Amino acid sequence: VPLEYPHIVCRSIDFAVHETSNDTFVHQQVAKLLAEFHDNRQEVEVAYRSGRRWIRTYEPTRLEALGNDLGGLKQNGVYLVTGGLGGIGLSLAQHLAERVNARLVLTGRTPLSEQNDEVKSSVRELEKSGAQVLVATADVSDERQMDIVIEKALEKFGTIHGIVHAAGKVDFGGTIRGRDFKTSEAALDSKLKGTLNLHNLVLKHRLQPDFIVYCSSMATIIAPFGQVAYCAGNSFLNAFCNYSRMTGKTTVSSINW
Repeated sequence: VPLEYPHIVCRSIDFAVHETSNDTFVHQQVAKLLAEFHDNRQEVEVAYRSGRRWIRTYEPTRLEALGNDLGGLKQNGVYLVTGGLGGIGLSLAQHLAERVNARLVLTGRTPLSEQNDEVKSSVRELEKSGAQVLVATADVSDERQMDIVIEKALEKFGTIHGIVHAAGKVDFGGTIRGRDFKTSEAALDSKLKGTLNLHNLVLKHRLQPDFIVYCSSMATIIAPFGQVAYCAGNSFLNAFCNYSRMTGKTTVSSINW
């Protein structure tokens, strides 16, 4: 919002207030909230926990080379990649094929027969490398379509060891002032509805994947101009990842590409 409306200050101030919180506690939080309005520091994201004020920061860290360590991947493991015919999805599928000779379930909104020659060639290369590939036409934001995909995957391979949610749509909605709800909803669908659909279907089919990876974006940190829905969708992925890590047993990660 501040990128497009420089005179507007936009902040997120997070309080953990529960149903069991008494009036005194709530009044204390309200006092802290009012104090934030008069704070000249104006950090974009603030969270209050256990009487302490936290602000979001970022630190560089180096990932060491895995060497022969498979990093939690299984030889011949079964991996579902939504958006598996897109750039990031195909790249990750190729890595899984080369690394562990994976059995792959790749979804995309457009049938493989209508994809360009480069995508078709990439899928053939996956199969030549020894990977078993099930390509399914499905929109991840349609729960019924994804339900059918998972049923087919379980029928063919028996299980699913990991899920990579790489599906997404480009946000052509432009600036906030010229947007309508339908345009923004279309840009949000894959990230928001798609993530919730996958979550519900994992529970429905009682899947126990070793990991779930959400493909988010640096747009959640450095927002691009005119892509507010894209920023919102990826911010949801990051937030849902944190929620999942607190409430479930599966290893869940969100990568800001």
